Amino acid sequence: MEQKQLSSLTATRGFAALMVVIFHFGMNCYPFSEAQRFFSKGNLAVSYFFTLSGFIMCYTYANKEIGFSSFLRKRMARILPVYILGIWLMVAYVCYNLRFNNIPLAKDFMTDIVLNIGLLQAYIPGHAISINSPGWSLSVEMFFYLLFPLLLLLYRKNAKNFFIAAICLYLLSQVSHLRLLEAYHPDYQTKLHEFIYYFPLNHLNEFVLGMGGCYLMQQYPKLVNYTSSFIIIIVIGFALVYVPWSKHNGLLAPLFVLFIVSLAARNNRLLNNKILVYFGEISYSVYILQMPVYLILLEVNKYTLQLGENKFFYSAVAILLLTSSFCYRFIEQPLRKRING
Repeated sequence: MEQKQLSSLTATRGFAALMVVIFHFGMNCYPFSEAQRFFSKGNLAVSYFFTLSGFIMCYTYANKEIGFSSFLRKRMARILPVYILGIWLMVAYVCYNLRFNNIPLAKDFMTDIVLNIGLLQAYIPGHAISINSPGWSLSVEMFFYLLFPLLLLLYRKNAKNFFIAAICLYLLSQVSHLRLLEAYHPDYQTKLHEFIYYFPLNHLNEFVLGMGGCYLMQQYPKLVNYTSSFIIIIVIGFALVYVPWSKHNGLLAPLFVLFIVSLAARNNRLLNNKILVYFGEISYSVYILQMPVYLILLEVNKYTLQLGENKFFYSAVAILLLTSSFCYRFIEQPLRKRING
C-alpha cells in the first residue's frame, strides 16, 4: 500500500474532540441546544477515535518492521505527557475543593490516582471514569497498543481472513452488548454500567474493524474511490439521531470505516486546510484537558467574571484551544522527541 500523508483524517480528529466537549459542557448552549438529539450523542466520537486508531496504526505499520518495545515507547511518548498533566490538574482541583469548598475526597481517591497513572482504570468497574473521566478511553487505547503487534501479525498473514474475523467480532460484540443492556438495564455509574460501556475488551471490535479498513482500501479501490464521504457523514448523522439501539459499543463502526477509507483514498482540499489540520493535531490535548480546564475555569468564573452559560462555554472553549495549542507546542512535541530519543 502506497504510504501518503492522511491530513484529512487528522482534521477529523479535531471535530470529533469538539463533539465530545459539546456533549460534556455545551448541550444547553445555543445553537447546540436547538439540536440536542444530535449533540447528545457526541460521546460517540470516542468510538470514531477507536476505529480511526485501528486504521491509522495498520496503515502506518502494514509494511514496516515493528519491534514491540520501540513501538510501545513511541505510543507512550505520544499519549503520556498530556495524559499525566490532565491527571495532576484534576488532583489539584480536587484538593482545592477539599481545602476551600469542604468537598471530601472520594473513598478510593488514592487508588483512583494509581489506577489512572497505570492506565488501568477502565478494567475496574467503579473506577473507569475516576479522576479525569475522559482518560478511560486512553486505558482502552493502551489495551489496543499491547495487542497491536499480534493483531498486525495476523493481518499480515492473511488480510482477507482478518477482515472477515473483524466483521464476525463486530457482530458478536453488538449482539452481546444489546443483550446485556436488555437483560440488566444498568443505571448510570453503576459497576455493571461501567463494565458494559468502558471495559477495554468490549471496544476491541471498533479497533479491529478500523484495521480491516486498510484491507478494504487496498482490495476494493474502486468501491472506496466512488464512496462519497459527504453522503456517509450525512448517514452517520441520521443514524446518531434515529437509530434506537445503544451505539456506544461501536454500532456505527462500519460507517466510520467507510468514512475513514473514503477520506484516506482522496485528497480533500477542505480538510487539508492548514488550520483544520492543526486543529486535529492539538485535538488530543483538547480531549484530555477538557475536564480540568473547564472545571478550573468554572471555579474562576464563579468568583470573578460570573459569565452566563453561553458566554462562559465559548470563553472556556477558546481558552481550552489556546491551552491545548500551548501544550502541543511545549509539552507534547518536545517530550515525545526526548522520550523517543
